[in-house]
Amino acid sequence: NDVALATNETIYIGGDFTSYNGIARTNVARLLSVGLLDTLFSPPPITLAGQPGSVRTIVVYTNTTNAGKVVIAGEFDSVGLDSRSRVARLQTNGLIDASFDPGTGADNVVLASALQDDGKVVIGGLFSSFNGVVRNFIARLNVDGSLDTGFDPGAGADAPVRAIAIDNLGWILIGGE
Repeated sequence: NDVALATNETIYIGGDFTSYNGIARTNVARLLSVGLLDTLFSPPPITLAGQPGSVRTIVVYTNTTNAGKVVIAGEFDSVGLDSRSRVARLQTNGLIDASFDPGTGADNVVLASALQDDGKVVIGGLFSSFNGVVRNFIARLNVDGSLDTGFDPGAGADAPVRAIAIDNLGWILIGGE
């Protein structure tokens, strides 16, 4: 479903898979630049109601204090034993980053994400609320995973957001239905 490049030439992939080249990896993996699995990144299973979930979008922190960490989002309700409703941040070793806590998270699938220069993450998808606050199809998260209430899109988009980009001036661009 998504590919993200890190500054150290590693490649993150997210999707609906349960292994990579015969090695168990549920929905997210990190590859070396030559395409081999990076076994130093070993995330716990990403699940929805006890079954494999889906990672739809990935962003990698590159130039902040969280460099090398990765935000994953999609259709899941837990990462390992940690409850994470559709969005989570993983440490450089693949384990959950407990300092990123989205609370109850998105109430439906997250399909797109983009990282701002300040470390905040803009997400879009099929959701109508985040952490119990109305946010139709688009929201912005603080560096700690909480909803950025200073980013209020009003009524929001009128249909699901499937793509997000941030231009060099910081403008947020969205596309979708």
